[in-house]
Amino acid sequence: MNWDAIGAVGEVVGAAAVVVTLIYLTIQLRQNTQSAQNSAWQAIIRVLTDLDVTEATDPELSTFIRLAEADPRQLSEDQYWKFTKIAESRLGTFEYAYLATNRGTIESYYWEAIRPYAEHYMQKPGYRQFWSEAAEAVYHPEFISYINSVVERDESAAQQSAAADSA
Repeated sequence: MNWDAIGAVGEVVGAAAVVVTLIYLTIQLRQNTQSAQNSAWQAIIRVLTDLDVTEATDPELSTFIRLAEADPRQLSEDQYWKFTKIAESRLGTFEYAYLATNRGTIESYYWEAIRPYAEHYMQKPGYRQFWSEAAEAVYHPEFISYINSVVERDESAAQQSAAADSA
């Protein structure tokens, strides 16, 4: 065997090694991406679950939150401030999921899993009041636009329902 043949075999082996390395790195990158997405999703669920469990296991807090969600006008200034911290945390978690989905940090099915939950809260007067007062100062413009579209859609549906009932 001459040196040219040995060199050619070395080049083929080297090229094959590069291809195998690239395939391996692609697999590792996909696994790391999935792991990061799972971690982000777990963090989102942990925040929401912790708040729900705390609310469910503390009767006084549960009563307070239900009152604040239903009619925030009945709250004192201090009580309303307390509610705004709860609302800010809950909506901030939804915001994170929404923005992470839009940026490709997490898959869209994660957002789709909690979107109805976010929209449910925005139907409540307490969250609507908090949103109207704090959205511009606290949340990202993309999330503000999304939630505003949800609020407008719900208000339009309510107006149509009221018009149908009075007809």
